[in-house]
Amino acid sequence: MQWMEDFEVFQAAIQSDNSYTATLANSLSLSLYEFYRNIRSVGVSAISGAGMDGFFKAIEASAEEYMETYK
Repeated sequence: MQWMEDFEVFQAAIQSDNSYTATLANSLSLSLYEFYRNIRSVGVSAISGAGMDGFFKAIEASAEEYMETYK
C-alpha cells in the first residue's frame, strides 16, 4: 500500500522495469497518485483475515460519505 500513498516509492518501484506497461505506468504515475490520494485504502490479509475490521469500517464510512455528499 505504500506505493499508493507515496509517489516517489511508486516511481522507484517501476524504474527498473523497461517493459511497455512499466513505461506507461511511469507516464501515468502522477495521475495514479492523484487517483489513489482520494481513495480510502485498507490492508487486509487473504490468509489470516487481519484487517477485516478496518475494511468494514472503511466501507461504512464510504457509504455514509456517499449518502451525505453524492445522493
